[in-house]
Amino acid sequence: MPPPAPTDTIAVVADWRRYRFSLVMGIHAIHRPSHPARQPEADGLRGLAALNVVIAHFVAAFWPTVLHGNYPNSFGPAAAPSHWDWLLQLPIVNIWFNGAFAVAVFFALSGHVLAQPDATAPGSHVFWRRAIARWPRLGLPVAAGVGGTYALWVVGAMPHHTFGFLPDYAQSLGWTDVLAEAAFGVLWLGWSHTNPPLWSLHWEFIGSMALLVTLALWGRWPRLWRGIVLLFSGAAMAWLGGSSTYLLALFGGALGAQSVHRPHRGRWLVLVLAVYLGGFQYDNPWYGWSNALSSYWGNGWQAKELCNLLGALLLVDAVRRGVLQRWLCWRPLQWLGQISFALYLVHFAVLMSVALALGLVVRSWAGGAWLVLVVYLAVCLLAAALFERWVDRPAVAVSRRLAKSAVPRATRLWHRVLLYADYELLLPFLACLPTTWAYRAGRWRSRWHYATSRDWAELTIGQPYVRERATQVCMALRANGYPIPEHIQSAVQERYHTVGREELDVYRFDRHGWRGFSTHLEALKAALQQRDRQRGLVALTLHFDKSLVGVTGIGLCGETTHVAVSSITEDLRIDWSIRQFFLRKYRAAGKLMCGGRFTYIESGLRQLLKALRRGEVVCVVADAPATPEGAGVWVPWLGQERKLQELGLRLALETHSDMMGVACIHEADGSATWHCTPVLPATQDAHARYQQIMAFLEQLVCQQPSRWWAMHQLNDYPARPLPNGYTTPPSC
Repeated sequence: MPPPAPTDTIAVVADWRRYRFSLVMGIHAIHRPSHPARQPEADGLRGLAALNVVIAHFVAAFWPTVLHGNYPNSFGPAAAPSHWDWLLQLPIVNIWFNGAFAVAVFFALSGHVLAQPDATAPGSHVFWRRAIARWPRLGLPVAAGVGGTYALWVVGAMPHHTFGFLPDYAQSLGWTDVLAEAAFGVLWLGWSHTNPPLWSLHWEFIGSMALLVTLALWGRWPRLWRGIVLLFSGAAMAWLGGSSTYLLALFGGALGAQSVHRPHRGRWLVLVLAVYLGGFQYDNPWYGWSNALSSYWGNGWQAKELCNLLGALLLVDAVRRGVLQRWLCWRPLQWLGQISFALYLVHFAVLMSVALALGLVVRSWAGGAWLVLVVYLAVCLLAAALFERWVDRPAVAVSRRLAKSAVPRATRLWHRVLLYADYELLLPFLACLPTTWAYRAGRWRSRWHYATSRDWAELTIGQPYVRERATQVCMALRANGYPIPEHIQSAVQERYHTVGREELDVYRFDRHGWRGFSTHLEALKAALQQRDRQRGLVALTLHFDKSLVGVTGIGLCGETTHVAVSSITEDLRIDWSIRQFFLRKYRAAGKLMCGGRFTYIESGLRQLLKALRRGEVVCVVADAPATPEGAGVWVPWLGQERKLQELGLRLALETHSDMMGVACIHEADGSATWHCTPVLPATQDAHARYQQIMAFLEQLVCQQPSRWWAMHQLNDYPARPLPNGYTTPPSC
């Protein structure tokens, strides 16, 4: 078979230059995640909770004695018992005017929606984006709500009259106080003099910001550890904050969103228990056990707060299980959920103006309060619809636009800081430690990278995909009989340990040279003694275990060694710290190659060809994937015939060079052992030699697949089934 024309090798390099970024990063097969799916049942529940608060405040103003069982310290009992008392004591009834329970449902829903698993999809930056958008998303409507309430008082639309629990609070308001309250007082400081129900937005804002930052920092961790972090973060926020019940509800809702899919069994029991706890009242025969609980806690309010918290979490969980899903997706409830935030902001202003003014007129009428309730609800819904259309919706658009422009910049800056600390400070420090200590500390660094999915390629493209794709590959390999541990994640974690050890070796090379390494070069020296010094040698290796030590070992045997690498590491899309790391890697290892060097294949193809014609060694990484349309060689690889980049084969064909396979393995005692094939002379068929070497390298991967740190790219190879009757070629 005549050797191919030189243009074949040039075509290989040209094809690699065209697709190198997507091939090295493995991003041409990545699907960018979409935004978390909308949950209509959560919208319906949110609308009902908002309506609950609206009704509860009306009841507090016009029928305050009804709330004596809910808030005995704030509302007195009725002067005479009523024959309706038994009905009002039923949990299914009194839950509709238990405003504290509705607020707890708001918090649990917020935590559940903000921490949706879809939002942790790789590279979505959803948590940072939501954290940045949170202030304008809530602040702009709050400012409009506070300003509108103050405007009603200024024009005299609020009667100066104490009615029920409604005080004549507005007489002491000044425009400077209102301006400060609208700008930052409500959300940041908890000021709510103009619109008292907005006190809850302060804790919702502070808690949601803490939750989003927590998820942004630790959202990539495994589900168990993520849940533990949320649990402790919620407890810490509740202990530090002044509204422990609602902050626990917020983080509890987020914790429930991290759990696995809940079965439908028992969902109605969960709903019944949620309604029972949500309708808690003191001195109610349905809750006689609360006296013992109150005496235990020493404060009667603790029983109600605990029931509100548990009831809200159980209600959100029941809805998540599919309870009342069709009813909650009913169009009127969906509309109510759409205007729920606006309804929460405007209802108190309507209560203080329209409802109070009408109540003063009809208070002596029989059933006049019911007329006020109908008018009050109608005006609240109308005002909320207008507020949502002209204030809330534009605020959402502004916050999204702000977050969309700010998050990428903030994320890139944060990643640059972390990369600089990791590669320019931490790794040089570890390289100064004794060998045993350095590798032990390096494993902790690798555990952190695994937990946060921090591979340099992931941080370059801004999408943590390596851990997820490596897990998928390990599952597929284990299903095909490869020695993957039963606990898949341990194999993926070992892959990160291997990469971390390779990176640490770079800095140890740079600082100590070969003094810090224990090597076993016997097999490699014996193989190299067989080669013909009149011909070049193409050494095929792969991204396996101690790859850098493996290629420099050839130079340590006295061979002038060149390594073909990609100039992708000089791409400006790659962070400065990573580019400096690779320059340090090539500089440190280049000192040990007997006059050889690392050569970019995109610009140094001629130098590689000349080196082979001089009888020197050129190392080529043979497991790089090829593009479906471009040049490549089909070889059996891990259960299928896959198309690999063929640079090594083309170099050997064009220069009539010998070939061999080489890999270096990290032993349990910390030493490095070389495994290699005999030198296959150029007189043999090049494709047969290539098949033999790849079979040898495949065997190494099969024995320890978790040390093949390019495993996440396995699905990037163009693949096809093995030919019928295929038998594994004899490895060397």
